[in-house]
Amino acid sequence: MYKEMGVDAEGFTPALRELSTLAGVMEPYESASEELAGRFAGVAVSREKIVSLVRSAGEEAVEFLKEEPPDATSPPPKEETGRPLYVGIDGGMIFVDRRWQEAKVCCIFREEDGTELGAKRAMLAARKVVAVRGGPGDLGARIWPCAKRAGLGARTREVVVLGDGAPWIWNLAAEHFPNRVEILDWYHAHEHVSDVARTLYGDGSEKAEEWREAQLERLRQERVLLTLCKVRIISSYRSPVLRSNSFQ
Repeated sequence: MYKEMGVDAEGFTPALRELSTLAGVMEPYESASEELAGRFAGVAVSREKIVSLVRSAGEEAVEFLKEEPPDATSPPPKEETGRPLYVGIDGGMIFVDRRWQEAKVCCIFREEDGTELGAKRAMLAARKVVAVRGGPGDLGARIWPCAKRAGLGARTREVVVLGDGAPWIWNLAAEHFPNRVEILDWYHAHEHVSDVARTLYGDGSEKAEEWREAQLERLRQERVLLTLCKVRIISSYRSPVLRSNSFQ
């Protein structure tokens, strides 16, 4: 009976194994055992068990990534024709094995995977995620197979690449997705516009706030080229700082 339910030799159900693995990924093993599993979930999971579960999940993920995706020469499903594939790419530093290490991550989803929860909220009902410890090249080796699994099918399908503006992201996108549109995420677009406003009119000034809001409103209305032209024209004569740091 327990075997049919997926309970392992130590009495862990599939749900408890998943919870414990997630805790071990989110936190150092000690705090994952004591805080996330013990304090918040009310279950006793040893550090050793969490280590074992995380390693097992890692091994399964590596094997999955080694599998050959479906033949990319076959036509994509009819309902996907003409719809872009979305690829979000980011990077950062993570503390693993007692040291900080570089990590890169990619999230791939389709337009039809999105679900509206309200006027200003949405969620992804499905997505594919690839994460590696290493540099852009390490992530790049995993992106294309994962994109094919997500339904890219052929390099002629349009891909919308979301990034924070880091050159390595756009370089990676250019290497793998010839037919693409690159979009700077809103957070970093907002940040760049705010930096320009502060440089032009002073930090915290009323004029800086007015100018910032005017440019952000243009971006909300998808008047991107107008915003870029305005910044470049101003930067051409107002500030050496802007000439070197504004929207390149």
